[in-house]
Amino acid sequence: MIQAALHNEKELLAQVVEGKEEAFAMFYHYYYPAVSAFVQQFLKSPQLSEDLSQEVFTRIWQNRHRLAEVQSFRAYLFVVARNQAITALRTISRHELAAGEILRHYHLPPPSTDDLLLTQEYMRFLRNTLDSLPERTRQIFRLCREEGRSYDEVAALLGISRNAVKNHMVQAMKVLKTSVEKELGIPLSVFLAVFSAGSENF
Repeated sequence: MIQAALHNEKELLAQVVEGKEEAFAMFYHYYYPAVSAFVQQFLKSPQLSEDLSQEVFTRIWQNRHRLAEVQSFRAYLFVVARNQAITALRTISRHELAAGEILRHYHLPPPSTDDLLLTQEYMRFLRNTLDSLPERTRQIFRLCREEGRSYDEVAALLGISRNAVKNHMVQAMKVLKTSVEKELGIPLSVFLAVFSAGSENF
């Protein structure tokens, strides 16, 4: 059904420009697997690829007015995906290089009481953000992010479809993205790649 609808791409794109989510969902469900596989070639991480792929579609939706000039959605989509992946790699590399320089030139003291309290406050902020999610969405987010389960594993565990799991994760990532960028001032992809890598609680 989706593939048949995509034959009339121009009409679907026009509907997306008008803000019709149903039309955009057709592009999303059809192209998401290919975009995720494409992004993974850059990031080499299934979970980061899932996260960034969702950001790609979110960015396209937020800038859907640009689709009025697009001749091929597929070509446009993969250009956006490539640019997002390269930007994420550059940002992650800058953080890793900076951290490496600090570790090479300085002996870092053990965390102070203030540092530990700040970390606790920081994690409390994250938990509050997650607690604002609907119960099912929060459950799925924790299974995927905290336990490292794949979408297929979570779907089998909860007895729901993979698309349902993905939709819950999209919603969770939207909320987290808004909170992280507003409160911390960094892109979500950088937060997930840099901060959570060193945390056992997230």
